[in-house]
Parts: sequence; C-alpha cells; structure tokens
Amino acid sequence: MKQINYLERVTVFFALLLVCLTTSFQGPSLVYGQEVLRGLDLSEVGFLLRPGDFHKTLVARAMKQFSDAGLKLGEEDMYPSIRLSLRSEESKHCKDIVFYQPKLELLEEVALVRSGHKRIVTTWFYGQEFGYETKPLSLADLQNKQDEMLKVFIDQYKFLNAQK
Repeated sequence: MKQINYLERVTVFFALLLVCLTTSFQGPSLVYGQEVLRGLDLSEVGFLLRPGDFHKTLVARAMKQFSDAGLKLGEEDMYPSIRLSLRSEESKHCKDIVFYQPKLELLEEVALVRSGHKRIVTTWFYGQEFGYETKPLSLADLQNKQDEMLKVFIDQYKFLNAQK
C-alpha cells in the first residue's frame, strides 16, 4: 500500500514537471540562411510587420533602426521582403496567457530548377521555430525583441556586404 501511494506521488510529480516545462520552454532562437544576404540590395527589399498590438509604433521603430544603420529599404509591398512577426494570440484555454512566436524572415521569389515554377520561400530566418505560451507582452517587451531580431539581421547583412 505504501509503495503504491509513493508511486502515485512520483507519477503526479513528474506529470506536473512535464506540464510546467513544456508550457514555459521557449526553445532556442534559430538563425539560418546567412549566405543569402551577400549581394542583396536592400533598396529592392520590402519590409512588412505583421499586424498586431502597437503596429505603427513598432514599424516606425524598425524603419529608424534600419536608417540608423545606414540602410534604406524599398517599398512595403514587394519581394524580396523582410517580414517581422511579433504577434501574440490569447490562449483559448488559459486566462492571462498568450501564444507567442517571434520571427524575422527574408522572403524571396525563387525558381525551382526542375520545373521553373516560381515560389515565394523563406531564405533567411531568425526566431522561434515553434511558439510558446507566456504572459501578455508589453510594448517594451515587443520593442526589445524587435530590436534584438533586427540587430541580428543588420549585423549579418553588414558583415556579408562590407563596403570596401
């Protein structure tokens, strides 16, 4: 009887630990596709911030960050395009919890070698491959994440396109 009670407690403990770990784990931020930035003319690259909270403020901040780095982007609605997503969605099951998946992508039109068909694909990526649950995010939280993500892009771009 004592052994069964102990096993039940251990099982419940590990089940709760698993739930806590899976709901709070953000996972690593992934970066791939750095080489595609070499030779990219940013004046021919659009920028799109997916709609969400504080949209206008975040777009203005992003444009300033590119400008401060001495980089000029093209029109908003064109390809290639830098797409930033900082959207969060309310959890359907938990109060005061949001589902958040920050990511920054470079989308480009590429032609498939076999068929010649053209597709829009992600050629550079930084962010969370999978979303995670967190408390609702403030403007400062979103600005910090945006600054971090754009800094990675800008630093890689400048490194691969150093002016001689």
